[in-house]
Amino acid sequence: MTFITDTIAIGNFIDAEDRATREAAGIRSILCLNGLLQGCKPADCGVEALTCFNLTDGSGNDPWLFDRAVKIVGEYALKHPKLLVHCHAGRSRSVMVVASQSTAKFVIKANTEPIGRLQSPPNQCQSLISRPRIPGAESG
Repeated sequence: MTFITDTIAIGNFIDAEDRATREAAGIRSILCLNGLLQGCKPADCGVEALTCFNLTDGSGNDPWLFDRAVKIVGEYALKHPKLLVHCHAGRSRSVMVVASQSTAKFVIKANTEPIGRLQSPPNQCQSLISRPRIPGAESG
């Protein structure tokens, strides 16, 4: 489990099943993206809020479900922090949903703030996305 922000962590199915680890990390809500917790109630997992989708890696997911998952990240992070977003390995679905929420939040701010008040996008997902290094290329 890796905290991307103070209120959002990304993890895998092991993190989702390990109640002791979740409690130690202060997890109060879960967004399950691989169907693992389908049918579970929040109290069963020791959290305040729980939503489960069965998304797959790659194409073929219902865009409405993906959009709903992105919105839930923002909602749970505010109303039930600390949030664990997990899929099977914690490397694709969960990362994409959290990155999409962070991007959407920045785009909304960009559309509502005067240009002079905008700052650069948050570096929340920088540790998850790295730039390839090209030998001989100038940095910058």
